[in-house]
Order: sequence, then C-alpha cells, then structure tokens
Amino acid sequence: MRTTKKGIFIKYNNKFLSATEKKPIVESINSNNITLTESKKTGESLSSYITSITLTYTRPKLDATLDEKGENVETTISEIVGENKTLALNRTFNPSQLYTMCLPFDLSKEMITGIFGNETQVYSYDGYQNGELSFSTVKENVVKAGMPFLMRSEYYVEQPTFADVTVRSTTAQTVGGGEWDLCGTFGSLELAADGTQLFLIADGTLAKPKVGSQKMRGFRCYLKKATGTANASAQLPSVTIDGETNAIKTAEYAAPTSGTTAYSLSGMKLNAGCKTANGGIMIIDGKKFITTNR
Repeated sequence: MRTTKKGIFIKYNNKFLSATEKKPIVESINSNNITLTESKKTGESLSSYITSITLTYTRPKLDATLDEKGENVETTISEIVGENKTLALNRTFNPSQLYTMCLPFDLSKEMITGIFGNETQVYSYDGYQNGELSFSTVKENVVKAGMPFLMRSEYYVEQPTFADVTVRSTTAQTVGGGEWDLCGTFGSLELAADGTQLFLIADGTLAKPKVGSQKMRGFRCYLKKATGTANASAQLPSVTIDGETNAIKTAEYAAPTSGTTAYSLSGMKLNAGCKTANGGIMIIDGKKFITTNR
C-alpha cells in the first residue's frame, strides 16, 4: 500500500491499483480503524479483486495534553520543560481557515505537513506600516518555540498529536512591529476592550473584543498596541498576507447565550446558542458581531 496526493492505493498481484482503475474510497472511520472500500466503474464486476481493507493504527502514548481552555497550562508546561515528550493539543482545525498559534516547542516543516497536510501555510509577522499589518510565508524550516504565527491547515485536524518534541519555552514571545506587536499566549487571556488589543478570525478579519466577552483561549496570539504609541483609533488597520489585503469588517466579539436569536449575513436564522461550528460574523439585534474560537 502507498499514499500519494491523490489518495491511498492498494497493491494487488504485485501491481498498484491506479486512480483510474480501482481507487479505494473511505467507507468508515472510528477512533481505532479506517475501512477502505474499492471503487468501481458502472457495470463492472469486482469478483476478482479485493473489495475492502481495514487499517488499524495505534495512537502514540501521550505524556501530556495542552488544553486551549486550561487555566493552569503554564504549570503543565513548566513541569515538562527540557524533556522529550509526546503532546496533544486540545484544539480543532478546519481546512483553509486562518488560525493564530503559539506553541512551547519547535515546529518543523516536516511536522507541520505531516500533521496538517502538504499544502498547509504558515505565516510570520512582518510588522505594521501605513495602516497595514503585514504577514508573510515562513521561509525557514522551523517555527521556534514560543513564537506567535498564523497557519492555514490543509486538512481537518482534531486534537493533533506532536510526537517526540522538546518543550523549550515556558514563556510565550512577542514580535515587535512598530505601532502593533504580535503577542503569543499559552494560557487563556482576557483581552482589553478599549481597542488596544485585537484578534484575528478565520478569514483574516481583525476584531475588537466586546466588554464582557473578552476571553481568548490558549495557544494563540493577538495584536497589542505597542507601549508609547498613540491610543488606538476607531479605524482598524488592514491585514496583508503575502501581499494580499483582506477586507476589514466593523464587528465586535460576542458570546451569545442559548436564548440569543441571531442570523447569518445571508439572513438565515442560526441554531440556538449561535453554535456555528467555525465561528464567524452574524447579525444580532441588527448589529454585526463575531463569535469565534480561533
């Protein structure tokens, strides 16, 4: 058996079945098994071929879990600093969406592509100039421990596992960038609601926290007005990623309760509690709000 960008292929009679012949498809997935079933052309008999195969895989033994909702994650990190460990990150990633990240161990290019996919993109902060916050693709093969960065995953990944990594940093770092700094955080954090601290949602939109709904989950990063610079203006800066400017929407962060009635931008009524799986912009009482777990 082998894997390629086009899928998983089965070897039969010393020959790999090609994508145009007997390309298997995923029939079912559970916590312990992946079952593949061979596809077929219309009217074609499969009597002389393997019709299914089950792959059983073993998860590596975890030494610790880094919980994005944890209250004492810094303590967990300090207890294993300098040691080689297998760690799980309690966080979910959806394909092609933008995530802020900050991890206490080095993250190699091979590890990123192996877990999140070959087309996964990683961006570092270049700084602020002329009303724009600029990010660009990371050229190095390693993202250093404690450094804040952005990532677009190719695959859907739930609770990724990082095997044999060394925890090197107990302190999340800050990258200076003129008027705005990019700050990492390992633990959850209460953001200021005065416009001096901003966060990014999945499409690259900047948002200002709303009073009373300011808590950001851990292992992320946020933008902070640099010390000594003028107070934040009503106009949020734009975000440029590899030279492409994202549209900025005027919105505030919100954490609606189960009794809140909300609508999507297209006018569709959302489920009770506004439980959109990926977060995003919604209309509540005629105003735009953002719910997100980015």
